[in-house]
Amino acid sequence: MMFASCTKNESDLAAVQETVDPTSQKILAFKAKVESGEKSAETMSLDSAVWYVEAALNFTYCIVSEENAEAGADEIYQDSVFFKSEDNNGTISIENVGLAFLSIQHQMLEKLNDVNSTIKFFTAADVELKDGFFKTIFEIHYKISNNKYGGIVIPEYYDITDNWEWGNKLGNCTHTILNHDAVDEIKRCAKSQIPVNTGIYFTNVRFEGRFITALYGETVHNDDIDLGPWGIYMFSTFYTGDLYQPVSTWHYCISDNYCIIYAYETVQALSVVEEIAGNNRKVAYWYLRQDAWIAPMREWGLIRHVLYVGTGISHLGPPTN
Repeated sequence: MMFASCTKNESDLAAVQETVDPTSQKILAFKAKVESGEKSAETMSLDSAVWYVEAALNFTYCIVSEENAEAGADEIYQDSVFFKSEDNNGTISIENVGLAFLSIQHQMLEKLNDVNSTIKFFTAADVELKDGFFKTIFEIHYKISNNKYGGIVIPEYYDITDNWEWGNKLGNCTHTILNHDAVDEIKRCAKSQIPVNTGIYFTNVRFEGRFITALYGETVHNDDIDLGPWGIYMFSTFYTGDLYQPVSTWHYCISDNYCIIYAYETVQALSVVEEIAGNNRKVAYWYLRQDAWIAPMREWGLIRHVLYVGTGISHLGPPTN
């Protein structure tokens, strides 16, 4: 049987085929099903449920437009939301999966609305099953200053010009600036060097781990990953003094020059994490935090900065308006 309407030439057909992303088609079919409100007895595996909820959230909300990327959003907010999962011997109803997606979507949008900024957008969502719940970690970029460097990499733009306490919002070393610390400065400076991913969304997002620089002779605990073998040096040192005082009051000053070094090393570390992750995985989200550990006899303590990283498989998304 011949169809008179089949008149497209081969190049036209090839162009059409290239625009059809099978991953996005799966996501769109899932969204259409769960948003229809129709009852269904269909089930899927828990692993599939996590994949679909995560992929649908990233596809729907985490594709960053060029306009937003170039706006210079200079602050990052991370949070997590939860939804109770059912488990029927390793399977879950499509209805419950749909409720998970809709509930998490609603909670994420509420968090976004709470951010007091005219420029704010999601960049990544990481869904996992934890203790019977869909736990979703997400990241919001937002703008609070007049800076505009979000999409431009300027290697010389390591602009830390003050000495800062190591963490815990202890301020600069002269204590003339409060509620800020070296972690904030290092993170801000490193973020200014990395363009926001535009026009893509992630699937198969996973947490890669806590990355540190171990001190010489230190035994790495808690499944931390030492960046030392890759030549990455982030802040990590011993602290001595009156260790019966809470860690939040420990004072350890880091010079502006060393803060710049740690910012540079943070940027380098993200490339190392992608190398470790392999399989063309890309950094989907990351954040830097302070960490501390006190020896049993409290005669010394270990303080450091810790890099948390999640990676995912990137896909070209549809055009954003």
